[in-house]
Amino acid sequence: MTSGFQAMAQVRSAYQVMLSNAGDAGAMAAFIEAHNTHQATYVEAFEVGGVSYPRTDGHKLSEQEARAAISRLLASGYSALDLRPSVVEAAYPLAEEVLRQEVEAAVRLAEGINQLNWRSETLDAERRQAIRDLLRMPTLAGRYQDLKHAKEQARANELNPMRGFDADHLIPDKVLRGALSRDNSATLEQSFAHFMQDSQNRGSQHRFVTDAQRSAAKVLRGDRSQPAQNPTMGAYLERAFKWMEQVYVTADLGVDIAVKSSWLSSRDDFNNFSVKGFALAQAGFMTWRERQEVGRAVATALMIEAREFYTAAGLQMEAELPLFQDLVSATQAPVPNLGGSV
Repeated sequence: MTSGFQAMAQVRSAYQVMLSNAGDAGAMAAFIEAHNTHQATYVEAFEVGGVSYPRTDGHKLSEQEARAAISRLLASGYSALDLRPSVVEAAYPLAEEVLRQEVEAAVRLAEGINQLNWRSETLDAERRQAIRDLLRMPTLAGRYQDLKHAKEQARANELNPMRGFDADHLIPDKVLRGALSRDNSATLEQSFAHFMQDSQNRGSQHRFVTDAQRSAAKVLRGDRSQPAQNPTMGAYLERAFKWMEQVYVTADLGVDIAVKSSWLSSRDDFNNFSVKGFALAQAGFMTWRERQEVGRAVATALMIEAREFYTAAGLQMEAELPLFQDLVSATQAPVPNLGGSV
């Protein structure tokens, strides 16, 4: 581990010197040389309780993604000074930043949350916030229009933490509104949402979830051997829990933007300069079981929030959702009035 971290320290030191001497071409060249020299150097193992765990490609994914983004940026003619510091920190972690005590505390917190049944139990505000703070991404969840407003407010911040993210409905708007048009439905602005990475670019969280939603609709629509059926709220949330657990457990989560000065609104900018792979703090130095525990706990907290939100709006778990407009059921719930939700 020592030699790997020594290499990381060399790159980080060169980066700090470059920042302190912004007009010094030699300092910039030294950072670029350090990056080129060590971009294939990794800490190859980490210890937990006296047991050495080799780092797999999955463990190293955050560093690989971040280093590749640095190389793409430099090759595209940007200055190394345009790099966001968090990208360099993710690419070249220091020994003092790998804090096993923090990892172990996070896992203990996660194990407790995972004992909860999100379908019926609640989670205190302190633990709910603590587990979601582990994400290196916006952690707000709630009414869609409130999240959109929060994102607009954050645009004034040069290092806007919501840049590269957008509010996304956990249950798609069209699943809730049924035959109503968007103009006649309260669900678009008022229903439960959370922040997801980007919009629909390939590789983003949002795209992953959209694909999962389409797959769920296809399964529920059925075929000749199985008639179509509209899901209940509980059945749809069960599916949502599975795909959100995948989002939070798998390695390429989250996004951090490589370039300080760009809003990266275009598809090309996103594909060229986004960095995926380090949403969970210390994820590269977690065992696979630890990562599963923490990712599942984040998803559990989100699902508890969603269930409580919709229950407060009068939409119970057994309510039938109007996913397919051509299926009319006596038990189908009316489109909920979400204006009074909390």
